Amino acid sequence: MLRYSSWMTLLACQSDSYRRELTARVCAVFDREDSVDVLLEDTILYPEGGGQPDDYGTLDGQPVLALKREPSGGVLHRVARAPAADQVTLQVDWSRRFDHMQQHTAQHLITALAADQFGCPTLDFHLLPDLCDIALEGSLTDGQLSALMAMANQAIRDALPVRTRLVSPDQLDNVRSRKLPVGLSGPVRLVSIGDLDLNTCGGTHVASSAQLQCIHFLPPQPHRNGMRLRFLAGGRVMKTLSSTWKRQQALSGVLSCGPEAHLDAVSRIQQDSKAASRVCRQLQEELGGHIGAQLVREGRPHLHREGADLNFLKSIASAVQASAPDQTILLTGAGVFLLAGVADVVSAVGPTVAGLLSGRGGGSGGRFQGRMTSMARIDDCLRLLR
Repeated sequence: MLRYSSWMTLLACQSDSYRRELTARVCAVFDREDSVDVLLEDTILYPEGGGQPDDYGTLDGQPVLALKREPSGGVLHRVARAPAADQVTLQVDWSRRFDHMQQHTAQHLITALAADQFGCPTLDFHLLPDLCDIALEGSLTDGQLSALMAMANQAIRDALPVRTRLVSPDQLDNVRSRKLPVGLSGPVRLVSIGDLDLNTCGGTHVASSAQLQCIHFLPPQPHRNGMRLRFLAGGRVMKTLSSTWKRQQALSGVLSCGPEAHLDAVSRIQQDSKAASRVCRQLQEELGGHIGAQLVREGRPHLHREGADLNFLKSIASAVQASAPDQTILLTGAGVFLLAGVADVVSAVGPTVAGLLSGRGGGSGGRFQGRMTSMARIDDCLRLLR
């Protein structure tokens, strides 16, 4: 069985990050309750590590369900069924792999520039499904972030070579790497980006900074030791730009104006909406007052108003309590109820009414309100009030 000397050499046993298919010998198969773990003499599928998620792929056409590192450095490939032969073919999900290569290499580049140019070393890195983030020790101003992004994109235009090599532990003293591992027994994998960065890493990377295409920063977030710098690289920038453009075109159609006027148009809509809301509240209060007065005249104990919210029911209740403080009334609307009247009565029967309406509520001072889900027992409620 092949034994890897350390996880840092894992991908050194493969050819390179661009290899999409590999035929490998099966070393062992371990049965699980509903699947099997297959150990191969070599792999092209990267297991999660160093902030980079694992690859997706297939083993003889079967989807690889999970990847797990062994303490020896090997990788277990979880599939539904044991392979039928001693030789299997691995295929990597290339779209996912290349996306990870772009994001991971972009992180190396940003980390190097942030540390060298602004004195902000990287504390951790997350490669997430939609974006990536780097926790920096120390914070950068908006101007510094703009300068950092410009430097990263200049490095992309410079098409710097991204190379990997192996060195033995006794050679590490002569290596000026950004981060050196401790206690490894085997060769260490180094990744360089031109003369900008040299770092130990077992992940997947592009072959040239030009293949990153571009890097764009998103608004940063605070971090306990500095800031969390969020970014997109390569295909993610293209995807975001495309979706942003589509939304912009759709907004232009809805707002009947060009993108440069979107903010003014939305601002006008918000102002009109606030004005309409104020008018609507005034009309609701007036209408509620008229309805409340009518209920008092008719002596009705219940009113259901289809579509009414609690605010509207409160305006009705206020009118009833102002005209007939000794009258108790039940108001129901769009999934809500309000019991208003004599405080002792409301307090005594409120929880029971809520239960009969298949709801919950609370209140004080002559009002008990809440949400309801059924009016099937409204007659029971009215008998209780009478």
